[in-house]
Order: sequence, then structure tokens, then C-alpha cells
Amino acid sequence: MTVFYAVINRKGKGASYTVIVDTTCGEYISLVLISIITKKSSFRNFFADLAYFDKLMNLSDDLKITSPSARGWGWIAASVFYSFGEFLILWFLSEITDYSFVVTYITLVAHDCEQVYFCSLLRMILMRVYVMKAHVVKTFSSNNRDAKRKLSKIEALSKKAQLDISSLHRNYELLHKCSEQLNSIMSLPMGKGMIAYASSRCLRYTVMVIIPCYYSSVTTTQVSYMRTMLHDAMNQVNIGKVDRRRVKAFFQLTRENEFAYAIWGVIRLNMSLPLSYLSLCTTYLVIIIQFAKFID
Repeated sequence: MTVFYAVINRKGKGASYTVIVDTTCGEYISLVLISIITKKSSFRNFFADLAYFDKLMNLSDDLKITSPSARGWGWIAASVFYSFGEFLILWFLSEITDYSFVVTYITLVAHDCEQVYFCSLLRMILMRVYVMKAHVVKTFSSNNRDAKRKLSKIEALSKKAQLDISSLHRNYELLHKCSEQLNSIMSLPMGKGMIAYASSRCLRYTVMVIIPCYYSSVTTTQVSYMRTMLHDAMNQVNIGKVDRRRVKAFFQLTRENEFAYAIWGVIRLNMSLPLSYLSLCTTYLVIIIQFAKFID
């Protein structure tokens, strides 16, 4: 209703107001469509498979441990409270009263709640992985220290079921299927959204670096062309001494006073700067990939 009211009451507003309202409305509607409509069946299958896994592992009566809803609701409440407090502070400081501001914060709160919700689902998978690990340790461990060590509260749930190797295999496969379903559910609203946002921001910064470097390089090229023409004019035979002296002075001026721009007087704005920037980003990406493999 807030979105609808903001769209109706934008008559007579400026172009910036229209852009803000259209953008936030489009983002909010897309978020609703992605999270509720397009992923509805995937969510249903995810929770059905997760419930079947709990039944096989005899965990259906321990949902307060494996699926703590109170913690998730606590994080959501904290996120909403933070966004609401930030909204009130900006509201009173800037005295903004148009509804585009409200719509923007509704979208931000929706994004925050969505991410907290997915983090809660990831934790639910993690809790069941702990139980699976405890079963594997109980079945295959030849180390007395591992067998006798004190189990955590979640790992102690492994005592509620006795599983053979085939059962462990099937249950692990089912839990992995749940994780794949969760990955497909959150890949569009979270993963791809974050990648698209980061890519667009990087592209924006890249364009903001390239454009001034391009203008600076073109300016330097034009001055260099003028300097070349003056140099050729000085070497002509049919030019008088006075004109030659004037051309030489002009040529010297173009040599000593170039149209060269530099950031802080050190970093020169030319087309080599974007190449260095892209090279640095590529090197940083390679380092991240290599360190990720090393940590794994």
C-alpha cells in the first residue's frame, strides 16, 4: 500500500523523485516476485526433504535445537529495529517527508529480513551436518579420544538413531540435496543479486576512471599533434627568421606546458591508468582464488 500510495502521489514532483520511486517500486516488486512466486515450489520441496531427513534421523522432536526459530526472529527483529532507528534519525535530521524515502527503507528492510532468513536456513543445514558428523565419528572412528570425547548438545542427538553405512549414505545424499535446493533458492535473490550489484558498482567505478583518462589522453594527443606540426613548420625553408623565431617560441611553449592531468600531482590521468586498475583487480581476484584453494 505504501508503494501504491507513493506512485499515486508523485504528480507534480521532479524527475529525481520519479526516478527514486520507480526504482524502489521496481526493486520491491521484483523482490516479492522472486522470493514468493518463483521460488515457492523450491521452498516447499526444501522443507519437505528436510522434514523427511529429520524423520530418518529421528530428529522430529528436537526442532528447537535443529531449527531454532527464536534466534532467527531475534535477528530479524534486530535488523528491523536498526533500520527503523536509522530511518527515524535521517527523517528528523534531513526533514524528508516524501514517501519515496519510506519506500526505500521498506525495500532495505525487506532485503535485510531476506538475508537473515537465508542465514537461518543455512544454520539449519549446519546443525544437521553436525549430527551427520557425529554419526560418522561413532561408526568409523578408531580413535578412543574421538569416541570418548564429550558431545555437544547438537551432536548428542546422534544417539537417538543407529545407522549403518547404507543409511548414512542415503541420509547424507538427502541432506546434500537439501543444500542444493537452498543454494538454488537463494542464488537468484542473494547470490546473483550481490554479484550483479558488485559488478555494476565495479563497472561504474571503471567507467568513472576511464572517461577522465580518455579525455586527458585525447587532449595530450591533440597537443602532441600541434607540437609535431610546429616542429615541421620550423624545418621549412620558405619561412622567415622572425616567423621561425615565433614558431620556435610557440613550439617551446607546447613542450614546457603540456595539458597533462594528474591525481595529487603523482598519478597521471592517461589510458595506462585503467589498464593498471584492471590489472590490479585481476591480480586481486587471482590471489583470492589461490588463497581460497590454500585454505580449503
